[in-house]
Amino acid sequence: MTTATTPEIEIRQRKEMLSFPDDFINKIVCGDVLEVMRHIPAGSIDVIITSPPYNLKNSTGNGMKDGRGGKWANAALQRGYSHHDDCMPHDEYVKWQRDCLAEMMRIIPDDGAIFYNHKWRVQDGVLQDRQDIVSGFPLLYIII
Repeated sequence: MTTATTPEIEIRQRKEMLSFPDDFINKIVCGDVLEVMRHIPAGSIDVIITSPPYNLKNSTGNGMKDGRGGKWANAALQRGYSHHDDCMPHDEYVKWQRDCLAEMMRIIPDDGAIFYNHKWRVQDGVLQDRQDIVSGFPLLYIII
């Protein structure tokens, strides 16, 4: 009988310089996503899979902001994230997400891929389809 070994995963909260690839392989790096990605050389990541914070505390449609909880009434998410304030002004949130996508585009090669999972939502009666975030980026598919 053989047993598979799992690489040790290190969790690091980083403020100092990161060294690629040593500080990234089999590690979880906790830090500002833009600052962390700036330590990654251009074209060096083949695939990025991400589901960013949805800015749910700045919402009119699901009850997160007023404490009702919406779909997440009994979930830990109701109390928010431990390292992120999920209540940014919409324009600031869009800029942050576009900056993140631009940095992701920099670190993938021409034949790389980004799987960016972001939900649509209704805000003040208007459907936000996230075109304000993804417009201008090479979008191939939308999965609903």
